[in-house]
Amino acid sequence: MAEVVRPATGGIRHHVSDLLEHLDRAQFAPLLFAPDDFVPDRPLPNLSRRSVEIGATTRPRQDYAAIGKLARLLQGNCDIVHAHGLRGAVVGGFAARRAHLPYLFTVHNLLPAMDFIQAAVFQILTKNADRVIVVSQAIAQTLQHTGIPPEKIALIPNGVDLSRFEGTNDGESLREECGFGATDRIVLGVGRLSPEKGFDILIEAFLTLQTRLPEARLVLIGEGSEVARLRAMAELHSDRIHFLGHRLDTAPLYRAADLVVAPSRQEGQGIVPLEAMAAARAVVASRVGGLVETIIEGKTGLLVPPEDSSSLAAAIETVLNDPKRRTAMGEAGRRRVQQEYSLQAQLQKIEAIYSDVYRRAA
Repeated sequence: MAEVVRPATGGIRHHVSDLLEHLDRAQFAPLLFAPDDFVPDRPLPNLSRRSVEIGATTRPRQDYAAIGKLARLLQGNCDIVHAHGLRGAVVGGFAARRAHLPYLFTVHNLLPAMDFIQAAVFQILTKNADRVIVVSQAIAQTLQHTGIPPEKIALIPNGVDLSRFEGTNDGESLREECGFGATDRIVLGVGRLSPEKGFDILIEAFLTLQTRLPEARLVLIGEGSEVARLRAMAELHSDRIHFLGHRLDTAPLYRAADLVVAPSRQEGQGIVPLEAMAAARAVVASRVGGLVETIIEGKTGLLVPPEDSSSLAAAIETVLNDPKRRTAMGEAGRRRVQQEYSLQAQLQKIEAIYSDVYRRAA
């Protein structure tokens, strides 16, 4: 089972890491084909992988070489190719065709605007693919104009390993690390510190709450291109806004939080709100992309217009000032993940597609 991916972080890396670790080994033996700088989001000591230089951007000569190399590596080693993201689909899809293997690919993000050549390549890929998996209905809608037959599209949302979020609140270590008091209330943001994630909007919103919520503290987890600008925005408020960088295990941080905020400008699905709900935490998020499907407005969290720091601040204040409602939202979120977004359900659906594709090819 070939899993093909470009350099990736966030949802794509999380998704591929789950497949590499949790696929049923009695049926599938995953083999990772990726550039050397693709690192799973947790250690996988028994990982089988081969190096293929799949770039993050289109480079025809490099892509052609990667397709040729991958096609040679696939022959005799794999039965199915599963590519991830559009760049993975380009290299993985054309290599699979050369190797005469069936392939499918997963679209993890909203489809960007394409020029004529990009659109033509994408149509070739989808025409020849056995299945196209999308992680949200919002992504499926962006595919409508591409001409993909509806029966080829499979909606399989990303799931969460609920076992990571079992147990009691163990947030004392975070409070000690940041010097928080027992009555301080923690607002948590997790993700790439990049423009599309909207953490600048969150900082703007948070700063307007200083006088109304003096006990509130903002903790940001992650790294990215915006880290210097975000730190500059928060420079005068280092006692209230804390940057903790990348953390391998985020589950204790969710459990330490009073509220989790996802202020994205765009989002294919959004792993962070799912993890927050798995930890029984209320969520405030932008009303964009797949977040609208994940969060039930007023029940598991609140949704606000994107890029609206005033509305975001008001929603944060509303939830923090109502402990009873906040707890109820967290409990409802936990039930929702158990019922709709478990990792086990995700894996079963993907494994069923693998089996179907294999049978048809055979």
